[in-house]
Amino acid sequence: MTTVVTGAGAVVGAGKGRILEKLGLTLTAAGAWSNTWDRFRRGYVVDYIGIRQKNKKFDRLTYNVGDFCIVAGSILWVAGNTVKSGKSRKNKQKDLKIK
Repeated sequence: MTTVVTGAGAVVGAGKGRILEKLGLTLTAAGAWSNTWDRFRRGYVVDYIGIRQKNKKFDRLTYNVGDFCIVAGSILWVAGNTVKSGKSRKNKQKDLKIK
């Protein structure tokens, strides 16, 4: 998946505009490469950010910066696709009305 996200980022990054998509794919790829590096270097991914909660099941969960980058990047990528789709949809509606 790391190489797929990196490849998608390279393809999107080569074009003009699409800032949210580029930023999202860059953050996602950075987080994925961080986790991949840990996996190859140590054999496991180091998670060191824990969020204290009253629920014991969730209190044991820990994350790393790579995980946060993957989540934030995914949100930005989806937002970029949504904005792009909305603009395309408006342009198609205008074209239909003009004709």
